[in-house]
Amino acid sequence: MLGRVGFFGGLALMSHQFRNADAMAAGFADSLLFRNAEFQHFMPAHSDTQEKFEVLARECLRADSRA
Repeated sequence: MLGRVGFFGGLALMSHQFRNADAMAAGFADSLLFRNAEFQHFMPAHSDTQEKFEVLARECLRADSRA
């Protein structure tokens, strides 16, 4: 379950791997969809967002390795 601010599928975009998932909001939600090409174009142009995303991705990978 995602919190107030969250993402899913981002690790697949960063690693260039296929990901297929369904998501359902329990209430009102704003969402943003990136296809791979869009993501690869967006991130280098927004280094502050890319850095934050990479930190979150590393934290997710660490949490998965401890589980």
